[in-house]
Amino acid sequence: MILELSALIPLLNACQTQVDASILKRLIDNESSRNPYAIAVVGATSVNQPNNIDDAIQIATQLEKDGFNYSLG
Repeated sequence: MILELSALIPLLNACQTQVDASILKRLIDNESSRNPYAIAVVGATSVNQPNNIDDAIQIATQLEKDGFNYSLG
């Protein structure tokens, strides 16, 4: 699931107060490619990327149990 730009821009405008929405969009594109389920693990070269919320929760739960430092979305 990739967030479409038409859905992303209103969210950015609603959530930001001092940063231009175009900068936030570039940041999101770079960090997660607009994948709301993206998971990045510090020190890992790759991680199986979830395609849905249930898979994301399962992967994050296991990473937490294993003591990894990670970021979501």
